[in-house]
Amino acid sequence: MKKLVYLLILIMGIAACETIIDLDIQFDDKQMAVSAIFWDQRNPGDSTVCVWVSDVLHPLAKNTSRIILTDAEVSLFENGQFVENLQPIIRYKQEYNWQNNQIDTIKFGYFKSHHPLTPGYSYKITANRPGKKEVTHFYIHPPRVIPTSVKLTNPEKGEVTITFDNPKGIQQFLVSLKSSTNRTEYFSSIDPHFQIFRSSNLDDSEDEPGAPVVGRYGILYDKNSQPRSQQQFTFYIRDFDSQNLSNYSVEFGAVSESFPLYIASYLAFINSENTLSTQPEVIYSNASKGLGISMGLNTGNYNIQP
Repeated sequence: MKKLVYLLILIMGIAACETIIDLDIQFDDKQMAVSAIFWDQRNPGDSTVCVWVSDVLHPLAKNTSRIILTDAEVSLFENGQFVENLQPIIRYKQEYNWQNNQIDTIKFGYFKSHHPLTPGYSYKITANRPGKKEVTHFYIHPPRVIPTSVKLTNPEKGEVTITFDNPKGIQQFLVSLKSSTNRTEYFSSIDPHFQIFRSSNLDDSEDEPGAPVVGRYGILYDKNSQPRSQQQFTFYIRDFDSQNLSNYSVEFGAVSESFPLYIASYLAFINSENTLSTQPEVIYSNASKGLGISMGLNTGNYNIQP
C-alpha cells in the first residue's frame, strides 16, 4: 500500500513539473527562392537565361502567397568566371483584391540574359538582396541533339516518328507539339518512358514566362538509356487531318536532368493537400545555398515531313 502511495505522489510531482515549450516556429517568415531556366536555340541563334526571384513561405504557413522580387542582384558565371549581372524585366498587372473590393496594380518581373550557352559548360546563378541570405545554384548545359528526321509515318493514325542519333546516351528529352493556329494540340505515346503534361507556358515572351507550362509537351526519360544511333520516338496526334500538316511543328531536344525531377515534384506538390495532418510534398531543388532550381533546354523546332 505504501508503494502505491509513493507511486501516486511521484506521478503527481511529474505532472506538476510539466513545462510547456513554445517552439515558435516562424512558418510565416519569408525566405528568398531563385528559379532559373536556360534556353538554347529554341529560336535560331538565340540563347536566353531567365531568372525569377521571389519571397516564399514554409508550406505550413497560414498565408501561402509569394512576392516576386525585382530589386535583387542576380549574377551569371560560366565555368567559374563572372559573365554579367542580369537585367531586370519589369512588368505590371492588375488583380482584384477581395479584401478591400478594389483593383490593385501588381509589380512583377524577372531577370534576363542573352549570353551564348555552350553544351557541357557549367553555369552558376547567384542572387543577393539586403536582409536575405544569398541563393546559389549550379547547372551544366545539356548537349545538342538534332533529329535526322521528323516524319509523318502513318497519316490515318496521326503517327509521327522522330529519329535521332544519341551517341552520349542522353536520358531525358523534351517533346512538344505546336500549331500555327494557336490552338492546343493533344498527342500521346505508348512509349513507357514518356510522360505527357498538361498545357503550360515555357516561352519567355509571355506575361509570366516559365510558369509551370503554349502547346502540349512531354518528357522522354529513360534512366537506362545507352549510346546508340537512329534512336526513335513515336507519338500520335489526336484528331489529325493530313491537310493541315503544315500547321504543325515539333519542338525536340535534350533537357537537363533537373528538368523532369522538378516538373514531377512540382505537380505532386500542387496536387497534394498541404495541411497540418499531411506531410507536404517537397519541390525538387538543386540550389547549393538556399532554395531554387536551375534547369535547361537545348531544343529546336522542326516541321513534320510527309
